[in-house]
Amino acid sequence: MCKAAKLEALKNWTIEQFLPLYEDLFEMNDKKDISVITAIAGGKDKLLPQPEYKGVEYIAFVDEKVKHPPWKTRDVCDKFAKPVMNAKIHKVLSHTYVDTPYIVWVDGNITLKQDPHKLVKLMGDKDFAFFTHPRRDCIYEEADACIHLQKGDSGEITEQITEYKKNTHPEHGGLCELTAFIRKNTPEANEAFEKWWIEITRYSERDQLSFPVVFKEKKWATIPGTVEEIKCDPIFRGNEFFRLIAHKKLTERDHGRI
Repeated sequence: MCKAAKLEALKNWTIEQFLPLYEDLFEMNDKKDISVITAIAGGKDKLLPQPEYKGVEYIAFVDEKVKHPPWKTRDVCDKFAKPVMNAKIHKVLSHTYVDTPYIVWVDGNITLKQDPHKLVKLMGDKDFAFFTHPRRDCIYEEADACIHLQKGDSGEITEQITEYKKNTHPEHGGLCELTAFIRKNTPEANEAFEKWWIEITRYSERDQLSFPVVFKEKKWATIPGTVEEIKCDPIFRGNEFFRLIAHKKLTERDHGRI
């Protein structure tokens, strides 16, 4: 009887068999309702540490095999020739990769300052919350800045802006800064982001150019402040939700153009 009990325990009652069940149980007790997503392709950034909050999961799409808690890492898209597009598909079509009710996007050089559930409250009954651009309110000025800083293909940008002018998109029609934002994961929100993705793949990967065209009829909440904080520049006053770690020090001339 003892031998039979030992064999039964070794066969059906080992820790290897029951540990996944306990992990699932703990996961259920901390059900996630917000996914914080980033994507890094082409070695542009490294994953940054993030604070942990109840109900919040961190998912990073990366092209390196790394373990970096609290991030859960997954393979970044590899279907595009440009690394920026392999990362951007996760930014714009994030609802196809997660099923949480809310999604927070952060660029690879951004960390959270506080619980993103406060962003959910800020969003209210809107489907999205974005930062307004601190320097410009016009996609045509934004296009000039992109070409000046060699951000994106100048030919694609010129074609895009020419088409938007032809379709009478107004000057000074609004501009958002899209390095960090929150959105709902609903059919209505997802449809808007899928239309945005069509514009990005049709024209330039500079998503700030196509965003005002796609979202011009949409209403969203505004995240107060700016993504970046620069102590010597009152325009870039920062915000209470996100912290940006700049890639490089910009000249004063270029800083006015980004």
